[in-house]
Amino acid sequence: MNFRTKTILGIAAIEAALLGILIYSGLGYLRDSNARQLIDRADSLAAAFVSMTKDAVLSTDLASLETFADELMKNPGMEFVRVIDGQQRVLATRGDLDHFARPLRPHRTIDEATHGVFVARKPIEEAGVTYGNVELGVSTAQIESTYQAAQRWAIGLGALEMVLVALFSFVLGTYLTRLLHRLTDGANAIADGRVGLEIPVVGRDELARTAVAFNTMSAQLAADQKTRAAMLHSALDAIVVMDDVGSVLEFNPAAESLFGYQRAEAIGQKLGDLIIPVADRHRHAHGLDNYKATGDSAVLDQRTVVTARRSDDSEFRAELSVTAMRIDDRDVFTGFVRDVTEEQRARLALIESEARFRDFASTASDFFFELDQHGCFGWVSDRFGDICQLTAAEVEGKLLTDLKHFEIDAEDAAIWHDRIAGREHFRDLRVRFNAADSTLHHVALNARAVWTAGGQFTGYRGTGADITEAVRVIHAERERAEEEVHRTMLERSNRDLQEFAYIASHDMQEPLRKIRTFGDRIVSTAHDKLDDRQKDYLDRMVGAAQRMQALIDGLLTYSRVQTEWNEREDVELNDVVANVLVDLDETIARAGATVEVGELPCVRGIGTQLGQLFLNLILNGLKFQMEGSKPTIRVSAEFDRTQGKGVWRVFVQDNGIGIEPEHRETIFGVFQRLHSRATYAGTGIGLAVCRRIMERHSGTIEVVSTSGEGAKFALEFPKE
Repeated sequence: MNFRTKTILGIAAIEAALLGILIYSGLGYLRDSNARQLIDRADSLAAAFVSMTKDAVLSTDLASLETFADELMKNPGMEFVRVIDGQQRVLATRGDLDHFARPLRPHRTIDEATHGVFVARKPIEEAGVTYGNVELGVSTAQIESTYQAAQRWAIGLGALEMVLVALFSFVLGTYLTRLLHRLTDGANAIADGRVGLEIPVVGRDELARTAVAFNTMSAQLAADQKTRAAMLHSALDAIVVMDDVGSVLEFNPAAESLFGYQRAEAIGQKLGDLIIPVADRHRHAHGLDNYKATGDSAVLDQRTVVTARRSDDSEFRAELSVTAMRIDDRDVFTGFVRDVTEEQRARLALIESEARFRDFASTASDFFFELDQHGCFGWVSDRFGDICQLTAAEVEGKLLTDLKHFEIDAEDAAIWHDRIAGREHFRDLRVRFNAADSTLHHVALNARAVWTAGGQFTGYRGTGADITEAVRVIHAERERAEEEVHRTMLERSNRDLQEFAYIASHDMQEPLRKIRTFGDRIVSTAHDKLDDRQKDYLDRMVGAAQRMQALIDGLLTYSRVQTEWNEREDVELNDVVANVLVDLDETIARAGATVEVGELPCVRGIGTQLGQLFLNLILNGLKFQMEGSKPTIRVSAEFDRTQGKGVWRVFVQDNGIGIEPEHRETIFGVFQRLHSRATYAGTGIGLAVCRRIMERHSGTIEVVSTSGEGAKFALEFPKE
């Protein structure tokens, strides 16, 4: 199939497609436009009829409704009209009654119309209340007839246009073919080497401009040929062109300067004999033969460094890149050669310098790092992984604050962000890393901003030092200083307590003993001679003296816990509790109580104080009971391994009156009582003594209780 036939068929096919689209879209637009007019007309008629009949519907004026319906049916294309009230009763109908035999529903588009009738419905409303509906039908026959007539006209016009297009395509194809023959002849001439050939230009149309473009291309090719020759001679790199048998086809001036041969003596010579060392010529010949046999080469289309030879037999390192072209059914190779002797020396020096730096970085106690301009980590030395236990992959591209196991104080974090934002140096920035083995490393970071010679900011280079040991020493010194201050204050407090204990045991108890002694004498000698009021006064005085004695004894016990400096020893808590139960044997029997003791641990402590601890807790369990109940007290223990080296928890649980949750801390204060002396006797010091004893043993005491459900005291002893 020739070009002319292709042109005719191509234009005809395009025209047919465009014409089909035009006819289809035009007919569609015609039908849609008429349909829209019909719908708008039906809606307008329905709205107008609603306006006319609203009053008649509201007053149920059937005569007026029928008159209005007759007037509406005079409009062209009207098929029917019906008025229905709010109870769906028909008030008036006109038109073909067959339509009412079918279910009527309003239509939104002309495609929904059935039996050639478009149905419109409008509500009759007044003040937002619907009193009925108006339904009317408009014939669609006029639209269909108009659409069919337009189809016939469009098909006839399309056929005529296709004939005219075919005729025009034939004429155009003939004209274009003539120009293409001229372009073909000119292209063949250029292929034969006649660069600069021009073809005749007829007219000023696009075809003429095509001929002008061809002539311009031919002239440009001629100019490019001259330019390539000039570039070949002015290139700074040596350019050597070789054919598929290894003979030199071109040798530019840079090659003359580099290798020491003149172009005239190099052209036609074997390249291997001119510039390839004797030791490499066999490999060169083998590579050329292999390329001709398989098309594969180890040097094509890439940069390689080889050893080259000059005319004086001296050798040097050269960068070589070779490209291959197929010209006149044979391979032609172009080689670009550059002396890289000095570059290689500089590169080797740089590699050696980098190796020295990496040796220093890998053996230094500090680590080295680089950050980009956003503050994200780039390169880090191996020592970074040793200190922070993070690999280079886990660090690269991340901000310091995004690293795993990372901690930084708010003040240092603010300094970090300010320095990064301001592209400023930072020194002694303190951070912490929680290593995978749960050890905490303290690190000090120092970095300088890096700028190029052109003033462009590229990031940071810096070092990090592991200051964990220094921080530990500082903390240890601080703790020793704090302990010394605490010890001094404790000694002063102990002296004060000892003075208080002396006063309480001597100066305060001496008058109290006299009060009790004389009170007892009065009771024994003159009690029967006193009237009831005097006996009451005497009983109150003796009771007050006894309570005062109990308070003083409690305070002495509380102070001795703080001032007693007995050496700690291994204490079997089962033995301590057993001794307490022996002392309380009569009290337990009198209360009808049951005391259950499980397996208890051995702890480091002061036996007398631990005895006082369990005595107070068990006495509380016996005392704070509901009337008529039998006390049950359980002493048990468990070991918790989740905290450091582990802790022993000892529980003392009773079934007494319990403690309200809001009093769980209050009860451990001195003189804190939750009940009156008339209800439960006591001084309010017992649990304060218990907490002081646990503090002296580096432990804690807590209570878990609900009122009316007993109390459970939990004692924690750290494992030593």
